[in-house]
Amino acid sequence: MMFPTYTLFLVLFSVFALLMAEETNTEESNPPTKRTRIKACTGFDLPFDADVKIGNVGEKKECEHFQKSKFGDYLLVRLKSKLYKDCTEIHSTDRDPLDPSTSENSLLTFQFGMGKLWMKALNMGMKKMCRGEKRRITAPAKYVFGQLATIDHGKQIHPNATLIFDVELLDITDDPPSGYLDPFVGEHVPSPSQDSVGTYHALKELVNRYKMTGGYDPQWLAAHDEDYQEMLERVDLLENEFKKGKADREERAKKFLEEQAEL
Repeated sequence: MMFPTYTLFLVLFSVFALLMAEETNTEESNPPTKRTRIKACTGFDLPFDADVKIGNVGEKKECEHFQKSKFGDYLLVRLKSKLYKDCTEIHSTDRDPLDPSTSENSLLTFQFGMGKLWMKALNMGMKKMCRGEKRRITAPAKYVFGQLATIDHGKQIHPNATLIFDVELLDITDDPPSGYLDPFVGEHVPSPSQDSVGTYHALKELVNRYKMTGGYDPQWLAAHDEDYQEMLERVDLLENEFKKGKADREERAKKFLEEQAEL
């Protein structure tokens, strides 16, 4: 009676081993497709229209409601920015002892709620901050430079880039600080009908961004070739106008000098 029992045990063990092997092979050939979070510095950007992520760095500061940053305030900020994709640093307001062009006065000052379009991420991420508070703002491409490649502080930024901003709010004032300079807003750019020079430089910048984006993705540039060619034509027209205007001015100056010489 022992022999049949032993044989049955071997048969059951063999069947169990075969089932386990089949399950293992199935798992290896069809790995699980769980939705994983895209982490920073792993070679990927967040989706273009993902939400801006705002997190506190270090101890959270507490202050009265009226002491928190609000629309229209002037903010003095220590800032570091880097690419989400590979964590390459783009810009830092900290003084670099090896770079004489940086100074202790290179901190960012801007009017909250204002600024260029790409500053939308800072305006979203720095709401109701207290002095001394630190935050990390992760901004998908929709809230920074968008679909086009660009250059910021001498660093080239790829298309659809997600950026990380580490900010520390140093001060809040109702009026512009002494020596106020807003490097992000810049001077007012008149409409095309008011200032052809401003239009020319804006178009040149856009053309360069299209070129850089095409370097990353030639198919994208081909799909937007009509817009690109139209911008090139407008740039050429404006350059011809400038050349003609310069020639006219030189001709008038020459005639004036000749008339003065005859007197």
